[in-house]
Amino acid sequence: MTRINIKAIGIGLLAGIVVGGVVAPLDMILFFGSDFSDSSLRIWSLVFGGVGTALGAFLAAWYSQSDKGMNVLLFGTVNEVLGLVLLLFVAYPLWYNIASALAVVFSCIPGWYVERLVTPVYY
Repeated sequence: MTRINIKAIGIGLLAGIVVGGVVAPLDMILFFGSDFSDSSLRIWSLVFGGVGTALGAFLAAWYSQSDKGMNVLLFGTVNEVLGLVLLLFVAYPLWYNIASALAVVFSCIPGWYVERLVTPVYY
């Protein structure tokens, strides 16, 4: 039976929102100004969002006691659903929407893999 840890998924989502949604825009405003229409700014937004997602996947796997892969999968699914809901309220270019959806999927894998590398396994 799979053990889904809602607390671990919530901690991962919170970390992803803080890094990708709060810290990244503040850094980008400091470096680029307040013009959000530039394509390079959107690319940096994808990078910061990917880092936040990888950190969230790492924390979701770190705090779950068992079945870490399922918890990371659920974290990525909830993150993807929240991103798609956000698209209903904010209009972005099509390339950005596709890249953002792919970034969530491909950022969860390294976060989970790094957690597997740093966590000791006892047999």
